[in-house]
Amino acid sequence: MQLKTMPFFPLLTVAQRNMLFRQMTSESQVNGFWNAVLSQQYFPLNVQNPPGPNYLVSPEERINGASRLDLYITRLNWDSNPPSPVAVYEGKGATAGDTWDAIRRQLYDYGQAITTQIPGIPGVYLIGAKGQSACFWFYKTGYYNNPLPILVQSGSRVIVKDSSQLPPTSDVGTGFPDIDDILRFIRVTPNPPVTR
Repeated sequence: MQLKTMPFFPLLTVAQRNMLFRQMTSESQVNGFWNAVLSQQYFPLNVQNPPGPNYLVSPEERINGASRLDLYITRLNWDSNPPSPVAVYEGKGATAGDTWDAIRRQLYDYGQAITTQIPGIPGVYLIGAKGQSACFWFYKTGYYNNPLPILVQSGSRVIVKDSSQLPPTSDVGTGFPDIDDILRFIRVTPNPPVTR
């Protein structure tokens, strides 16, 4: 359980991490932070260790003629099958004009486009970031008009909730345990049960 207390980028000093977090004001800085976190710590491309899953975190991926995702995480299959969608990420700067409702709507549209293009997948995870805060959802194929919020309950139990409410936001500096639990859950649970 030592991992629960480790912060993002544990080799940085506390002062360096705090400086990094304070700089997360523009969309490019927010996206750069999450690209590093997702590709290095949770969804690595590790060809040297083939029985484990390998991932590709693709910036600015086009899923249809109109949509360009900030980050698109896929699981590589190493056979003739195309990569399997895992998650879509959309990041915004720390400006008042970018709201969580707008981020959720944009991610919902991306989830809908991906599940329409790739029939038979149960859904896709949605990761939203705004400045130093993050929210997590699951777009379940054919389920409601809103993505389903992902929550951490007592004892680090991660659930996908049958609700249209926004999930709680987690701060990258103080909310590492919850973010860590959710990202590990996403990595190993391609078809999560929905809790009522």
